[in-house]
Amino acid sequence: MVISRIKNQIVFAFTVVMIASFATLSAIEASPYYEGKNITVLVGHNAGGGTDTTARILTKHFGKYIAGNPSVIVKNVPGAGGVKAMNLIAEKTRPDGYTIIFQNWTPISQLIEEPGVRFTYKDLTMISGCQGPPIMLFARVDTVSGGIKHPTDIVKADRLVYAGLRPSIPLDLFGRLSLELLDLDYRYVTGYRGAAKVRAAIKQGEANITTHALIGYRSGVEPTMVKDGTVTPLWYFQNRDEQGNYFKSKDINDMPTFAEIHEQIKGKTPSGDLWNAFNMVRGLYSAASWFFWGPPEMNEEATAALREGFQKLMQDPELKDEMQKIIGFVFKPVSTISLQKMVNDLDKADRDTIAYLKHFIADATKK
Repeated sequence: MVISRIKNQIVFAFTVVMIASFATLSAIEASPYYEGKNITVLVGHNAGGGTDTTARILTKHFGKYIAGNPSVIVKNVPGAGGVKAMNLIAEKTRPDGYTIIFQNWTPISQLIEEPGVRFTYKDLTMISGCQGPPIMLFARVDTVSGGIKHPTDIVKADRLVYAGLRPSIPLDLFGRLSLELLDLDYRYVTGYRGAAKVRAAIKQGEANITTHALIGYRSGVEPTMVKDGTVTPLWYFQNRDEQGNYFKSKDINDMPTFAEIHEQIKGKTPSGDLWNAFNMVRGLYSAASWFFWGPPEMNEEATAALREGFQKLMQDPELKDEMQKIIGFVFKPVSTISLQKMVNDLDKADRDTIAYLKHFIADATKK
């Protein structure tokens, strides 16, 4: 009897311990992956540029939409137009989801096998992406005698000096290709370390024409150099929707599209290798321009939490108001299916056009 009672007590105690253990395990399993954690978002550019400004606007609100409400901070890792930070994510970052990157999409660098580019997009973990504001081009008003009064006046310029960051990035490609399509004479000066340095070069008269994403133009150019009459916008390059159709931005009413200016100056649609190269560049960059990436084979729970959080983030009315106030444009989320198709389609890019672009980029500093 006593032995039986002792056995029952032991069984009861064991059962209580097991129930408590299972309850503890269930509680642990139910805890969000990011609870009590910190997320570092790398930005491959200096503070103050368009990508950095965008990252800081987004990360300011991101944490509250990620399950577990982690803190989210930005860390600038400038170098080679963002390549340094992308290589860091691809090669040295742990796949735990605590370090990710927000970076502009630069597939041309991968397609032309640019030296120093050691990452491939299909190997990274694609978290989410969005369509940002268009890329635009502006110039000093005194670029032509008597001043630029209309964008088509740019054809009167004797010599343009274009300030750029790196030959293969979308900003410089859009700018140079548009000048080439208009048969404008220009000298390309590359290697400026960030948008702020480019703006300083324009301000000081070292250069007289360049491109910015609209966010950098609205925040860093319009309040200063446009306001004081130093520069004027010339044109912007249209984005396209997920069906592939190019459209005029309802948020831009102070400058024409490049297509409109090309029609006014040249009067016909171009053709040939240069036109094919321009179409490849705008086709790759105009549907989505900024992505959140994680390292290869990133933790699946972390990836799911970040993707879900991003979709919620992009519906935040406070975020939308802040974007509208700062840049006059609200970023649009792009579906994961469309983003993954963009990555997969890189393998289908026309090899002849890639070869032309590779030569165009390699020959950049000879202009």
